[in-house]
Amino acid sequence: MLWYTAAQLAKLQLPGIPGTERGVQMAADRGQWRKQKRQGRGGGWEYAADSLPPEARIELVRRETANAVPAPMVPSAASAAPAPVTDLRTYQSAPMKARQIILDHIGAQILQLGVSRAVAEAEFCRLAHANQLPAHLQQAARDANARAGEGRVVSTGSLRRWHQDMQRGGAEALAVKATNVRTDLPAWFQPFWQVYAIPSKPTVAAAYEELQRRAPGIELPHLRSVQRFVDGLDAITRNRGRFGPREMKKFRAYRTRDDSMLLPTDIYTADGHKADLEVATPDGRIIRPEIITVIDVPTRKVVGWSAGYAESAHTVRQALLNATSRHGICAIFYVDNGSGFVNEAMEHAVTGLLGRLGITMHNSLPYSSQSRGVIERFHQMFVRAAKFKPSFMGADMDAEAKNLVFKRGRKEIATLGQSRLVMSWADFLIWAQQRIDDYNNRPHSHFDKILDPVTLKRRHPSPNEVWQQFVDQGFEIDLPDASVIDDAERPYKLAIVQRGQVRINSATYGHERLDAEGWHGQQVQVGYDLHNPEKVWVRAEDGRLICVAQLDWNKVPYMPKAAVEQARERRLTVKIRNADRKAEDLRVERDGQPRAVGFTVIDGLSPEQEARADAQLAAIELPALPAPVAQQPAADGERPTFLNEEAWVEWMKAGNGDADDRAEFARKCRSAAFCMAYDIPLPHQGNGDEAEMRAAG
Repeated sequence: MLWYTAAQLAKLQLPGIPGTERGVQMAADRGQWRKQKRQGRGGGWEYAADSLPPEARIELVRRETANAVPAPMVPSAASAAPAPVTDLRTYQSAPMKARQIILDHIGAQILQLGVSRAVAEAEFCRLAHANQLPAHLQQAARDANARAGEGRVVSTGSLRRWHQDMQRGGAEALAVKATNVRTDLPAWFQPFWQVYAIPSKPTVAAAYEELQRRAPGIELPHLRSVQRFVDGLDAITRNRGRFGPREMKKFRAYRTRDDSMLLPTDIYTADGHKADLEVATPDGRIIRPEIITVIDVPTRKVVGWSAGYAESAHTVRQALLNATSRHGICAIFYVDNGSGFVNEAMEHAVTGLLGRLGITMHNSLPYSSQSRGVIERFHQMFVRAAKFKPSFMGADMDAEAKNLVFKRGRKEIATLGQSRLVMSWADFLIWAQQRIDDYNNRPHSHFDKILDPVTLKRRHPSPNEVWQQFVDQGFEIDLPDASVIDDAERPYKLAIVQRGQVRINSATYGHERLDAEGWHGQQVQVGYDLHNPEKVWVRAEDGRLICVAQLDWNKVPYMPKAAVEQARERRLTVKIRNADRKAEDLRVERDGQPRAVGFTVIDGLSPEQEARADAQLAAIELPALPAPVAQQPAADGERPTFLNEEAWVEWMKAGNGDADDRAEFARKCRSAAFCMAYDIPLPHQGNGDEAEMRAAG
C-alpha cells in the first residue's frame, strides 16, 4: 500500500483533492481518511492511497501506469513461484511471459493504490490503445495478444480471462495452446517415410511421386499438406535415415573443451591440409602440396610446420621436430589416425620419435574432426589466402578459369621450365611461412579482450601475445639440446648384430666395438641419415650410444694394391709389344719390307725373381731334337717328296722348282719371320714381282 503526506497530495493536484497542504488536512479529517504517523524526522501524518476519493485513485493509477513511477511492485502469490521447466515452443512461451508481466503490473497497482481490478484493467487497456504505456509494457501488450499485426493490443476481457487462468493453473496456464499437435501419425506416413528417409535424400515432391507409383491405391493428402507435415517435424526426426550417425552429430548437442588450466607445450595438435592451389616442384611436376601444421592448444600458436608432396611420416616428423626445436617438447601430441601419424617411425616404443622424445600421443576417434576444431578451423586461413593466387583449385574456382590455368601452367612448365600462373616450390614455402606469421600476429577471438597499449582500445590478443604473457608470468620454455634434435632427426630401426656388423637398408655397417664388446646376436637400435649413407649410429635398446658404424667396415682389397698395379703394368707392356709386332707384320705384308729384328727386355722382375726363374728353367729336361731326316731322292725328271717345309726350302734355295713352287716361295719370302727362320736374305723394298724374280734365281 502506498502512503502520501498532505504536502505530497497537494503537489500531485489530483481531482477531488485540495491544492494546499492545509486543505488536504481538512479534507482528510472530513472524509476520515485512513492515516498513520509518518516515520522519520519531522513527524506528521501520511494518508493511505485506498482511502482517497475514487476519482483521485483512478488518476493515480493512470499516472503510475503511464509514467512508470518507480514504486515497489509486489508480485502476486501465484506469479511469485518460478514457472516449471516445460517443452513450450517460442510461440507459446513468449505470450505467456508478456501476459505474466501485465498481470503482475495490474496486481501491483491494485495493492499500492487500493483501486479495484476492473478500474486498473480498464485504465491499462485505455493507455495501451492510446499507445501511452511505457515501452516495456506496450511491447508486452503486443506480445500477449499473440496475433499478427502491429496495432493489436489487449482488451479488458482478455485481462480478466488471463487472471482467471493464472488463478487456476499458475503461470503455465497463460501459455498459448499448441497448434498442429499430433498425438498419432496418419496412415500414409509410414509408407511415405520409407520412400523419403533414405540416404539419397529425395525431395518431398519426388518421394510423393515415387510413393504414388509404387502404391497406386494409397490415399495421400495434397502435396502441400505433406510438405507442411514434414516441415513441422523436429530436425532430428526429419533427418533420421537421410543422414548417417556421423552426420547426425551436427543436429545434436556437443561439449566444449576447457583449456584454461593448460600451460604452453602441454598439448600440441597437428593435422595435414592439402593446399587448394597448384605448385611446381623442382623436378618439373605440378602438384597440390600437403601442409602439416602443429598448434599449441593453450595459446593457439602455430609452433611448427612442414610441407611435402603428401602426408607422409617424413613430413609429419619434420613438422614435429620443427615445433620441438623452436618451442619445446610437448607432453601430449593430439592427432587423428592418418598414416602420417600412426606408423612405426612415430609410435614404436624403442625406435619411434615420440618415445625417444618422451611424448605421449593421443588419437581422436575416427570421423570426429569436431574434437580437433582448433586445427580444423585453422586450415581455412590457407583456403582464404589461396583464393588470391591464379593457380587456386578450390571448389569456389570458376570451372573455365580452372581448366585454363591447368592447361596453360603445364604447357609453360614443359616448354619454359617455369610458369607465371604456378608458384615454384621455393615461392610456395615463403608464401606458407608468411601466412603462418600473419596468423600468429592476428587477434584471436578465443581469448578475452585486452587493452591495446598503442590505440588504447580493447581487442583480442594474438597467439604470439598470449604465448608472451605466459613467458612474462614465469613460464620457462624447455628447449631440447641440439644433440637431442640432431639425433631425433635420424630414423631408427631395430637390427641384430652379426659378427661385429649390422645390416640395414640393404647395406652393411660395422665397428670394432660391436665385435670386441660381445654384441654378437643382440638386438640394437640403428639410426641412419637419409642423405648420408656412409655411417649409422648404433645404440643399445636402452638408448645408450655404442658406436658410429661405418659402411663396409670389414672390406679389404682382394689383392694388395701394389701387386695389382704391377700386374696391370706388365699386362700393358706385353699388350703394347704384341700390338707393335702385329702392326709391323701388317706393314710388311703390305709393302714387302721386313722390319728390323730386335729384342724387348721386360723390366719389373726383382733379382730374386730372376734367380728363381733361371733355376726353374735349368731344372727342365728338354727332349733331344730328332735327327734330321734325309730327303727322299727322286727319279730323273720327277719332283722329290719333302718330309717337312725345311727340306722344301733347301731344295728351292738350290734353284729348283717349277713356276708354282717359285710363286709360293716368293709369297712366303715376303714374311720376315719366314726369312729369319730359314736364313734367307730379307728382300729389298719393292714390288712383289721383283721379289719373286730374285727368289727364282
